[in-house]
Amino acid sequence: MRCFIAIDLPSHIKSRIFHKFEILFGKRLFKGKNCMKDSLHLTLKFLGEVTEEQIKKIDEDLKKIKLSKFDCSIGKVGIFDNEDNIKIIWVNFIAEEIFKLQKQVAKNFKREDMGFHPHITTSRVVEVVNKNALLKELRNINFKKLDFEVGEFLLMKSEITKEGLKYKVLKRYALG
Repeated sequence: MRCFIAIDLPSHIKSRIFHKFEILFGKRLFKGKNCMKDSLHLTLKFLGEVTEEQIKKIDEDLKKIKLSKFDCSIGKVGIFDNEDNIKIIWVNFIAEEIFKLQKQVAKNFKREDMGFHPHITTSRVVEVVNKNALLKELRNINFKKLDFEVGEFLLMKSEITKEGLKYKVLKRYALG
C-alpha cells in the first residue's frame, strides 16, 4: 500500500482553502483539477509502497516522537515547478516547529529526500490557459488570520479510486 505521514487540517481551514481555489478554478485560467476538500493536508514524509510488516516498524518508530503541540498558520500561495511550467499550486504552511517534527519523522527512513518545503497542495495543473492572469490571481489570494493548533500527525495510506485519490488514516500520533 502507498503510505505517507501527514498533518491533517481542521475542517474550517480546509473549507476556506477549498473555497478560494474553487473560485480560482471557475475562472478557467488553467486546466487540471483541484484537490478534494477532505484530502487537503501537509505531507511530512512520503513513504511509497510499504507492506503490513513495515507498517508495524513504522508505527513503533513514530510512537517514539515526542514533541509539543504547536501553532501554525496558512500563508501565501506558490507554485511548483516555476512560472513558465506551472504543475502544482500550493499554500504555504508556516510554523518553525514543523521543521523539527519533519526532521524527527524523516530520520527513521532511508528514502531520498528532495528537501522539505511545508505546503498544502491545492491544485494540479495540466495546462495553463492564461499565465499572466493566473499568476495575478495567485498573488491576490490571501489567507489572513488563518491560524490553528497542530496536536497530532498521522500515518495515512492513499488508494486510487474511480473518483481519484482517497486517503485513509491508519494511525494517529498525539503531540504533547
